[in-house]
Amino acid sequence: EFSSDTWGTGAFQNVGIVYFAATLRVNEPQGWLGISAADGDTERVKFGMPWVTGGLGYLGINNENDGRYVLSDVPVVVGQIYRIVGVLDYDNNAARMWIDPDTGDYDTPHSTSADVILSNLNMWNWVNGVRVASGASTTWDDVVIATTFPETFMPGVFNHLPHDPFPAAGEVDVPLDTVLSWTIPQDPNGLIDPNLVSMQLYIGTDLDPNLVWVADITEWNPQTLRASYSLTLSLDRVYSWRVDTIQDTGQTVPGHVWSFSAEKSIPKIITQPAYQVVEAGDTAVFAVVVQSVSPPSFQWFRADPDGDIMLADNDKISGAQAPTLQVADASLADEAGYYCVVSNASGADVVSETALLGIKRLLAYWPFEDNNPDSVIDGSPASLLYGEPEFTDGIVGGAMAFTNDLLYTDPERADYFDICNHSVSVCAWVKANTSVEWAPMVARFGEDGQGWQLRRHGNTNDRICFTTRGTGNDDGTPSNRTVYDGQWHFAVGTFDGQTKKVYIDGVLSRRYSVDHGGIIQEYDAVRGRINPTATPVSLAGRVRPGGETLEFEGFTPCVLDEVAIYNYALDAETIDQMYANVAGRPICPEQLPYDLDGDCIVDMNDLAKLASEWLTDISVKPTD
Repeated sequence: EFSSDTWGTGAFQNVGIVYFAATLRVNEPQGWLGISAADGDTERVKFGMPWVTGGLGYLGINNENDGRYVLSDVPVVVGQIYRIVGVLDYDNNAARMWIDPDTGDYDTPHSTSADVILSNLNMWNWVNGVRVASGASTTWDDVVIATTFPETFMPGVFNHLPHDPFPAAGEVDVPLDTVLSWTIPQDPNGLIDPNLVSMQLYIGTDLDPNLVWVADITEWNPQTLRASYSLTLSLDRVYSWRVDTIQDTGQTVPGHVWSFSAEKSIPKIITQPAYQVVEAGDTAVFAVVVQSVSPPSFQWFRADPDGDIMLADNDKISGAQAPTLQVADASLADEAGYYCVVSNASGADVVSETALLGIKRLLAYWPFEDNNPDSVIDGSPASLLYGEPEFTDGIVGGAMAFTNDLLYTDPERADYFDICNHSVSVCAWVKANTSVEWAPMVARFGEDGQGWQLRRHGNTNDRICFTTRGTGNDDGTPSNRTVYDGQWHFAVGTFDGQTKKVYIDGVLSRRYSVDHGGIIQEYDAVRGRINPTATPVSLAGRVRPGGETLEFEGFTPCVLDEVAIYNYALDAETIDQMYANVAGRPICPEQLPYDLDGDCIVDMNDLAKLASEWLTDISVKPTD
């Protein structure tokens, strides 16, 4: 077994694509071997030979989290050398593996030539290391960790053949007027192969799998060592091509087969419709941007459990057959998913992603008045208690005190909060003397790549963060001040699909330069939606999905009051006002440049302070 001792370098979680490659030779019979994406001392995905009973098996992929595996048809033979390349693809929820790949293989956002594919990976763990191990003697060499597929090839391994094709293997939407090009065969020193006389180009399409000779290539650029051939493509075709080498001995050396796809005649959606959260009575706007070789047509639909509804223009709907759809005077009755079907002369339809329409509103609110543990918003789920939290005095009226217990919403109605995966604000007045590493104040699970948490940042002693799984910057930047000092504080986390922010006592948490004192960060950049979870919302702890029962963890000793969840990102002014109304005092959300006395007003007092120090000179001058 070999594993790195520098855990954490290049670590990633839930977002990203990383390739793992190694050359191996099995020296004796054994039941398992592989190169693994690891989380600390725990393997997560293994590329190699999954565990088998009774000796050698087949190469494949093993999901160590749930025990699933997929095997290739390539048996593991003692003494044989294999080059394996695997990819952990969080972005597409899959793992893929190649066995002895060559330059005809590819892995693009659109297609792959992988020998083994494990779909629905459903793994959201950290990957912070690599483990190379086997059940018995195995020789490992040329281990590569990379972020692109071509980087997994050992330098020069294919240089004796035509290589580095353009278009690249697996490329799509190649322009109809294109030039095929490649690097000619080279000797071990990178010079032109002295035995090279000419090359023969063969091309085929998906209409005929047989490659047909089209040209003898006798000229190339002696400086770049590139050869080329101009070609006019046809729409919608998949092309395969090969360049054979003719040597001075008369021998023909076959090259690798590469493939690519020409431009499509079917329409291509360049920009998908985006989630809309609007005030009741406002107009929601959904739009698609389309690329099409012939005039496109559009038809918008509303997703419905009883059958999707084809929309038509009326007093409320406009643009039902246009690239931009508008839903006027939006209300809760309009909350649904909307998508567009795009057609053109090809006769093939392309369906956009479904974008949700949400009405801005307060989804849940726990004031804890009159010893009531439930949210007081009509239609919100009932609350359940784990342990024995107690009612106590709050910042306003009553509150709830927690130790090793928590409050959680009805698990049967967990989907009530699904709309928050697109945008959300989580607010809570909190009083706590101590903090627990990574423990939440308010959460919807927020672990294993699912859900969200407003919680203590575990890499600090006392700062908080807003964790949003699947968005990049999952845990975000720790706040610039604490809430764990035994005083009441107003903590807020907001997320809108592009940015997320943390506020404490109405003031946005910012990072300042230690050199010049200026603001260097006010938010964390994120992308997309929060990964879904089937768990309920919880206060002062986490609810983890179990088998037939739920599991409770991450308890936060604290007192909570005025807890609220919105389905949109509150703006700074609203958060400022919420704090001032409850705290009963003014708030200064940011320091004004000329507010010299720090009272949040630039007035005559500041001018007087400036005048009192006018022409004061504290410079140190050189002596004569």
